[in-house]
Amino acid sequence: MVSIVAIWAAINDGSSIVLPRGRVLHFIRGDYVIFDELYGCHPNEPDTGVRWSIDQIKRAGIAKEIDSRLRYQDPLTGRWLRQVRTGVADNMIFNPKPGSATGLADSMADEFAEPVIIGRVRQSGVQWDPADKSAGSRVQGWQAMRGMLLATIPNKNGARENPGLYITSDCVHWIQTVPVLPRDLDGNPEDIPDRVEDHLADATRYLIRRSNKPAVRFGRVMFGRV
Repeated sequence: MVSIVAIWAAINDGSSIVLPRGRVLHFIRGDYVIFDELYGCHPNEPDTGVRWSIDQIKRAGIAKEIDSRLRYQDPLTGRWLRQVRTGVADNMIFNPKPGSATGLADSMADEFAEPVIIGRVRQSGVQWDPADKSAGSRVQGWQAMRGMLLATIPNKNGARENPGLYITSDCVHWIQTVPVLPRDLDGNPEDIPDRVEDHLADATRYLIRRSNKPAVRFGRVMFGRV
């Protein structure tokens, strides 16, 4: 059994988005928008995971992608297509499972990658790349994340120069847990303390660091509905 933490994000190419009522959201190239999450926890029990199996987590994630049209059936060919790039995961999922005789060929990452049948349709599994966990990457990730949140604030001329990080109101657990994370004042103030609910923050840090660290294969936050 493993914890359930996943986010879905888009990297903007500089295009604006027109909402149904005509409101226009202006972005710059490289802006990140985290628009969905999968966060397993018991109601009224923060930081207490539901401990689903990998198969349950994979099915829940695929169902989300189907509902949001990130997986869809091509009307001409009938093939199922997926618009999601390979994700980034904690390196632990690439470790051999207990009792494995074949090493990395029998890891949680391999189990995630196996296809499943959903609604009588064979769906491809979920592919992961290892997160950047090199020396200094943790603090560098927090610094990059803070910088991207600040980059969403326009300057005095109403313009923005650097890519920012936006969160939609559908990511309720992100909004509840990430902005309140404290600095580690008893250790490194650029880090956050151990034993805090930082799962979604870690997922965000891994995502940002992948762009900053391509060798690994792998301020205003937009709260409230847009």
